[in-house]
Amino acid sequence: MLYLTYSKTMAESLATNATRFIFREFVVDVLFFPAWWYGKGFIRVGRFTLTRIAEFTNRSRWSPKVWFQNIFVPMYGDYSRSGRAISFAVRAVVALALTVVLVVAVVAYLALFILYLVLPIAVVYFLLHEIFNLPWPVVA
Repeated sequence: MLYLTYSKTMAESLATNATRFIFREFVVDVLFFPAWWYGKGFIRVGRFTLTRIAEFTNRSRWSPKVWFQNIFVPMYGDYSRSGRAISFAVRAVVALALTVVLVVAVVAYLALFILYLVLPIAVVYFLLHEIFNLPWPVVA
């Protein structure tokens, strides 16, 4: 009999503590999510974006900067006129193509960064739109 009483008290205590823990974690996660998303998460995503752009522009062998710096250096040590002309033309074409790729990459990274900022707001708006039938925003 004593065993059943002890077990019941312990079970209630465990259930109560588990419920409190789950509720507390749920409330804390839901309430502090926007603070984390636009605080620490914003900083992390911003650093990631800047790091990727900096790696692409400065340190990569695919960087247009490297190709433009060496545009007048003959390829394969060929110092003849035709070798210099071919080297210049090839490096100019590659450098221009890589500049286009760089611009596309920067635009893509910035678009992903803006998507990161707008996504929670859009999710909340569409959720409220479905629940309460909010009007669509009018863009003039």
